[in-house]
Amino acid sequence: VGYYITPDVINSINIVVIKTLILYTGWLGLALGYDNRLMNNKFTNYISNLSMEMYLSHMVVFRIVEKIGIMESPVIRYMTTYLLLVMLLVMGLTIYRKAINKLDELR
Repeated sequence: VGYYITPDVINSINIVVIKTLILYTGWLGLALGYDNRLMNNKFTNYISNLSMEMYLSHMVVFRIVEKIGIMESPVIRYMTTYLLLVMLLVMGLTIYRKAINKLDELR
C-alpha cells in the first residue's frame, strides 16, 4: 500500500526506481527468509523445480504460440500467450522429465 501512497516524484527527482527496489527487496526477503504456506507448498516447489527448464525453453514455446496468431487486442493477446506459455511449458516439461526418468530406469 505504501508503494502507491508515496509520490513518484519528490522535488523533481524521480524515485520510482528506489520505491520499486525497496518493494522487491522486501518480497525477496520474505521469499528467502520466512518459511510459510504461501511460499512453501507443493505447487511452488513443483514450479521451482521446473524453473530452469522453463527459462531455457520458453522462447521456443513463445515463438510457437506467436505463430498461431491469437486475438487482435494486445492485452488479450499478451494474457493468452502468457497462460498458454505457462501451461505448455509445465505440461511439456513434466512429460519430458517422466520420459527421462523412464529412460534412466531402463539403463
